[in-house]
Amino acid sequence: MLRTDASVYFLDCESAFEKLYRDWRPPYGGILALKHGQAALECGKKSGNPRLELQGLAILGLAQSWAGDPQQALNIAQEGLVQLEQHKLPALEQQFRTVEAYALIGLEQSEQASHLLQALELEAQTMGDAIGKHMLGLVLDRITGNFERV
Repeated sequence: MLRTDASVYFLDCESAFEKLYRDWRPPYGGILALKHGQAALECGKKSGNPRLELQGLAILGLAQSWAGDPQQALNIAQEGLVQLEQHKLPALEQQFRTVEAYALIGLEQSEQASHLLQALELEAQTMGDAIGKHMLGLVLDRITGNFERV
């Protein structure tokens, strides 16, 4: 019988709920985004898999950047980038750079955020991630006031 660790599925569910509340922004959405971000981190930790733990940390960072404490989100991004190097997981770098950009927006450091978002948008384009490029571009246009490009 094939046995599969369900941690990845739970992590995906918590990630989807965090994103739902972060994008939808209903009343109490911030609290719910943080709750599911924290649950994603817990799923990652319980798995014992560094990749899943770092994915959970990035999800929590996204929730913190919007609904929690942007400084905490920036700390999470920096911690995640250090851990990526330690665990040799460069594939997750874009997630932590996105957390960093959103945290900088929350900290009202728009110029730094726009430079980082431009780099992320270019990287998404290079990787063929049309949806990611579009979403990052929308955030960039919002903080730079470039409504013609939207």
